[in-house]
Amino acid sequence: MTDILTGIPNRRVLEKELERAFKRTKRSKKLLAICMLDLDNFKPINDTYGHDAGDEVLKTIANRLSSILRFKDMDIVARLGGDEFIVLLESVNTKDEICPILERIEKSIKTPIKLSSGNVVSVGISIGVALFDPNKDNINNKEDLIKMADLALYEAKAHKEDRLSSYIIYEDSMKR
Repeated sequence: MTDILTGIPNRRVLEKELERAFKRTKRSKKLLAICMLDLDNFKPINDTYGHDAGDEVLKTIANRLSSILRFKDMDIVARLGGDEFIVLLESVNTKDEICPILERIEKSIKTPIKLSSGNVVSVGISIGVALFDPNKDNINNKEDLIKMADLALYEAKAHKEDRLSSYIIYEDSMKR
């Protein structure tokens, strides 16, 4: 149920919780946001300092993400694998409410990490966000929501150099 390395929920837990969140969101009529996170410049840490250092970074990132959650009983941070994480935000009132949370995530991730070896490393972040609005009924299932977040993440990674922030929120124009 938990990721062995980081101690946060794994993909299996995320899928179950996302299903539950989808149902609760339909009842509450509030928004549900899924934020896919991918660390930028993570591979050079493994290559330069070794995989133990990379593991330290992943544990630190997982702890930082867990500490930013708004509601410990509703919001979820899960590790998908490698250097990919998902943050699930339930009971969001408006799209604008998500941006400050994403900014906190970005700031937290970009804060340098001091390794046990004494070396200090930094990673960046790319975030793709998808929203489920039960009032618009724009998504039929959790798989579609994940695909939308993945498309937004792809856009965020593709435009690292010219984007203003680390995140991109999915829009219908991204459909392929």
